[in-house]
Amino acid sequence: MGQICIASDYRGQKIFDRMLHKHRELYADRYQLLITDISDKNIPSFRAHARVGFETIYSYNDPISNETWHIVLWDWRK
Repeated sequence: MGQICIASDYRGQKIFDRMLHKHRELYADRYQLLITDISDKNIPSFRAHARVGFETIYSYNDPISNETWHIVLWDWRK
């Protein structure tokens, strides 16, 4: 899954949640999991993904950017 950006005027309307649930509706018959990564610096994204059902499966530090990244997974089999 790539980057999702919601314009500031549209935040708080659960657009992210609806998009991700639609994604699941369209692809769950072909895929069991959705995986992406989130920087530690992007707290709003981390919270939004957790709200939908993503769980952290691995975290690592990128020494070049000095950021911690979290690999997050949404298991559609649940």
